[in-house]
Amino acid sequence: MSEDEVLKSVPIQVLFDGFSASEPMEDNYELTQIDVEGNAAIVRIESQFGPDKFADMFTLLKDGKDWKIVSKIYQIK
Repeated sequence: MSEDEVLKSVPIQVLFDGFSASEPMEDNYELTQIDVEGNAAIVRIESQFGPDKFADMFTLLKDGKDWKIVSKIYQIK
């Protein structure tokens, strides 16, 4: 992740723990881009949690019938 021009790398559990500890808030998402080539895909999602807006980019790989997220980066807007 990148915050204030500083690259940070954290385990996904940090994201889960942050959402678990926060109060409920209004949110919305919009899938803005998807690019699939064989068993690989890149997906961009514009999201908003309360007043905070994000551009999320995911890399996915197909594992049998299921798609798995293998990486995620985001930019605060």
